[in-house]
Amino acid sequence: MELLILTVVGLSSAIAGVIGVTRCGLSLSGLASAAALMLECIAAGMVFTLGNLVLAVAAVLGLRMLAGWFVSMYLLDDVAWLLLPLLQGITWTLWRQTAASS
Repeated sequence: MELLILTVVGLSSAIAGVIGVTRCGLSLSGLASAAALMLECIAAGMVFTLGNLVLAVAAVLGLRMLAGWFVSMYLLDDVAWLLLPLLQGITWTLWRQTAASS
């Protein structure tokens, strides 16, 4: 299964690279800058993930202690806790980049 995923992603990346260079006029040196920006987005997404999960755990524990309700930690067992902070990180990074260039 992992081999299939890696093969398909690698093949689609290679095809996109060829199309980018031959038809869109993109440079290979620009690919390195784009990869660095992608890593910055992922790092920002990881920071948002950690922050969001800390706030969510605090909210669950706070509701348990203050309201006396049992709130399950299973509420935090959702892929959305990974995907939405990644979008936050991408937005944050692009916002910073836009502010720096203007």
